[in-house]
Amino acid sequence: KDTASRVEAVLTLETTPTQAVEDPGVFEVLYEKLGDKTVEPDVVKAIVRVFVSFRTEAQQRQVFEALKAEKAESGKVALLQVITQGKWKDTAGVLPGLLADKSWGVRRHTLHALLAGGDASVIEQVAAMCDDENEAVRFEALDALTGFKSPLVVPKAIASLDSKSRQVRQSAFRALTVMRDKSAVEPLIQ
Repeated sequence: KDTASRVEAVLTLETTPTQAVEDPGVFEVLYEKLGDKTVEPDVVKAIVRVFVSFRTEAQQRQVFEALKAEKAESGKVALLQVITQGKWKDTAGVLPGLLADKSWGVRRHTLHALLAGGDASVIEQVAAMCDDENEAVRFEALDALTGFKSPLVVPKAIASLDSKSRQVRQSAFRALTVMRDKSAVEPLIQ
């Protein structure tokens, strides 16, 4: 089969408003393919789309359990994309542990997933990510705190206004603009 045919075959398993696919075997079969380096990127995107369509708690739990056990960065990132796009809440507490992952890409995607799920209980952990060694993680953390409308973003953003990274400075400026805290007036003028 060609790539387009494989993508179509995978998408037949997608849950739609008129057709629910609740078989736990769907996850098991497709999850194996995520780790296969011979699977084309378009097929991987289709697998992610099928996982995002999961509506039952049992199906979503399969994704979180797989994420907890996943060792490969690419597998973690794919599952985090599923959680982010599905806007799923992390009822098992898997995501906060990934904020300490050695891969900055995993840490960055974890911030996206936390924000998408709206779990404000992790705000202090997200605030700590504003001091991450990687600039992409730092600006994503600032953006996540801004998205949560957390006052913890104000001192972190003020401290980031002098960053060497343009993206970190932009996120800091955006955070201070959204939060409108009077302590930010002087640093913004300078």
